Amino acid sequence: MSNQYEELYGPDLSRRHVLVDMNILKTIVTFYGNSCTPVKTGNRLWGRLAEIENRIVQGEVDSVGGAHYLPGHWVSVVFDIQGERVLYGDSLGRKIPRLECHAFTHWISRLAQRSGRGAGPDSIPIHQLPTGYQDDSVSCGLFALNAIGHHYLDHELLPTDQISLVCARMDMALDFLNGNTVCPIYYTLFHT
Repeated sequence: MSNQYEELYGPDLSRRHVLVDMNILKTIVTFYGNSCTPVKTGNRLWGRLAEIENRIVQGEVDSVGGAHYLPGHWVSVVFDIQGERVLYGDSLGRKIPRLECHAFTHWISRLAQRSGRGAGPDSIPIHQLPTGYQDDSVSCGLFALNAIGHHYLDHELLPTDQISLVCARMDMALDFLNGNTVCPIYYTLFHT
């Protein structure tokens, strides 16, 4: 999605909107959701998160978004840095879990304070991120990615019917295969 965003909006704008993987979102929950502070030194993910945080504090990032894994379920999260709010999408229509709510609002609040804006965690609202709603037990990841694609790339939200979901899965699989495989004939002709 980052590449698509850059192709559509250019490198300057794409740098202002950071799409992260689930490990960064989990690191936010780990470091900002616990009452005790975990050890940060030597942690590769903490280093990556610190880079993103420094860019936010310096005013170089407007939003951070990605798919987040809860136990047994995928959801979507977008941090609207300028608006000091969290957008949360769950294809089952559930509310944000307490730990994630605390961690995400604490994170934005902490960054606002470091930036000189000084918002407290209680003043950070959680808004619904538009998402489709699943009527099965296996499509949450697809809906989570689609909600991020809808927010950043104006993709249409997925309908709940099974035929549309199968087609979406096939499109994703083909995109993955096209982007991550090497044609054996091409490789043999040009790399031997």
